[in-house]
Amino acid sequence: MRSKRIAIIGGGIGGLSAAYYLHGRESEDGHARFECTLFDAASTLGGNARSVYGGEPFRQPFGDLGVNDFNTKTYTLMDDILATLDATCVDGAFPFRVATANLLNTTCWYTPRGQEGPEISYTDADLKEPASPFLERIAEDWHRFAVDGAARVLNHPDHYQDMTVGEFVREQGYSDDFAVYNLYARINGMYFMDDRHPSEMPILGVMSYYSLQEGMLGQSMPDPDRKYFVNGASDWIHRLGAYLAWRGVRFLTGTRPGVDADAGDGARVRWCTARGEESEYFDAVVLAVHADDVGRVVERGLPGGVARVLSSFRYFSSLALWHDDEAVMPPDPEQWRTYNIVIYPEDRYLLRPYTINYVCAMHQGRDVAQPPFVSESPLQGVRRDRVRQVTDPADPDGPAVPAVSWFRHNMVSRQSRQAQQWLHQQQGVNALYYTGGWTQGAGLHQEIMAVSLDIAKRLRGVWREDEANVFLPHRRDQLPLYLRVAAAQYPETRGDMMPEGFV
Repeated sequence: MRSKRIAIIGGGIGGLSAAYYLHGRESEDGHARFECTLFDAASTLGGNARSVYGGEPFRQPFGDLGVNDFNTKTYTLMDDILATLDATCVDGAFPFRVATANLLNTTCWYTPRGQEGPEISYTDADLKEPASPFLERIAEDWHRFAVDGAARVLNHPDHYQDMTVGEFVREQGYSDDFAVYNLYARINGMYFMDDRHPSEMPILGVMSYYSLQEGMLGQSMPDPDRKYFVNGASDWIHRLGAYLAWRGVRFLTGTRPGVDADAGDGARVRWCTARGEESEYFDAVVLAVHADDVGRVVERGLPGGVARVLSSFRYFSSLALWHDDEAVMPPDPEQWRTYNIVIYPEDRYLLRPYTINYVCAMHQGRDVAQPPFVSESPLQGVRRDRVRQVTDPADPDGPAVPAVSWFRHNMVSRQSRQAQQWLHQQQGVNALYYTGGWTQGAGLHQEIMAVSLDIAKRLRGVWREDEANVFLPHRRDQLPLYLRVAAAQYPETRGDMMPEGFV
């Protein structure tokens, strides 16, 4: 049996899941077995899944500065990978088991301290028993949005393909109070935001996010099963990487490879080591890097169609901190919740990056309204002396450093969603494939894994159009399979994601 060698560039969830779905598996005709080598410029894996630790790495206390939770009811692919890690026994032990637990799924909306205009602060508990006409309007529209909105949009993708959130609000007749003081604030707390107004976001992208994160897929109020990683998101990445290494995936971290895709039927990858430049030939290359890094990695042979697609993707870097500064939180500590969402003043134009504040204890399952917090792009800023000091998991004996990181994330726009459809037509041209947050939806783990699974199916020769995990440009009314499976939520449908040979 011939070995097919695959180079994977990028050690985030896109690259790791591509290795998971490919390494050691056979082609449909049984003539080839896939072997993966994964490159990453960083010394540690994970991409935007980054935890900081106040003591021993991969142990509490910690703060997740990027990826931090998931919905087990809709993250079907992630659930399958976690189940595999949990069930793998080595020498009588389960070294890859990832500990997860329930978080407190609660939310507060509030206007920031010191802002002019009305002071507003309310919680999801207040919406269940509204005590004013203002809250009654928000609660009524939120119920209608949560029960009907995502299903309406996702079941008619052709109609909503080019509609913005603001246009959807007007079409559905939602109140201004709901739009301004709830929905737009919610969307601003989603990590694919930048300096645009939330009303300018594509409604299809927002509803894809809501369907996976909140479980808004049926005709009833969503009931997501939200989990957090007991030892931080970095722990789950660490164990997935260890599992792949145990299976035989070769890891070359701390390297910046270059790809020559004009090397015949495959591609040649070059990288520098202490011994000098090395190069190897691979049958295919999976690029799991940011869209604006693709052109730097592929030195020769990047198809012209891909170059045009890449120009449609934008990125934004949000500041993430683990800290004890209460000034960023709602004025009333009694209203502190797991997710604390800032309501931006409507009478001024402000930078609207991904802004949200977490109470870490609540996010980690403890009903305790006290520091520490994790803040993404805090509106008022955070005092330097309130930022926690942490050790680097890659250098636990090194000096403590401030728990600060830049969370670089792709934006969702009408142009980016169209480009994602066009990208599907470029997969495999010049033996190059593309996965990562920018390649599907908002870049949630489930969406990234779905693209990596599609790539693995293509390389193995088992991909079928009716099992596509992307929006096909010639089938505008077709939902990706991962959304159809999540919407069904029946165990018997989940096997459709993983054809024979993936188990």
